[in-house]
Amino acid sequence: MQVVPINKNTAKYFVERKHYSKSIPFFSYGFALVENDLIEGVTVFSPPLKAIEKYAFNSLDIKIYELSRLVIQSETRNAGSYLVSQSLKMLDRPCAVISYADKY
Repeated sequence: MQVVPINKNTAKYFVERKHYSKSIPFFSYGFALVENDLIEGVTVFSPPLKAIEKYAFNSLDIKIYELSRLVIQSETRNAGSYLVSQSLKMLDRPCAVISYADKY
């Protein structure tokens, strides 16, 4: 199991087929969880909303990203946590990441 950078087209292809939204917003970075030469999960990082960029962390000189998509189909234990942690390590630094959870 490994996490590798992916381009927008690869992320879009996976998200359109596996995520309930069927779309990706603006794309800054994408990463794939690869198991046995198959993509089993994807993270997509996007720029945050302008209001967040303007008011949150405005005193710091850092990049701000939003974890806009997380898709996991792996059955490996803790695969989602592994994908997110490894993806975060590959972002430009210094940075802050905003993440939201859907109410389900």
